[in-house]
Amino acid sequence: MWTPNTIVSTPPTADSVYAEFRSGQSQSFAFKYSSVNGIGYLTSVYGIINSGLSGTGACFYQYYAPASTLYLYNDAGTAAAGTLTPGAVGSVQQ
Repeated sequence: MWTPNTIVSTPPTADSVYAEFRSGQSQSFAFKYSSVNGIGYLTSVYGIINSGLSGTGACFYQYYAPASTLYLYNDAGTAAAGTLTPGAVGSVQQ
């Protein structure tokens, strides 16, 4: 029997990614994450997009749900290079 107030000790999962490849500079991606405890337990999710086997050109990101903010990290992964709001027009570059 499922009790809504019971927290299950199961980590969240990264379920799928959808990439819409286009020519030019603009690309679209959609990522799906889930938690058996519900969306409220997905405060921050992380991912990496890598364009090659060598690791060059990789993009490490964090989505912080409470502020609806997407952070793009520098190549070393030590600091945010900038932020974006999903659905808004903008760009970040390092």
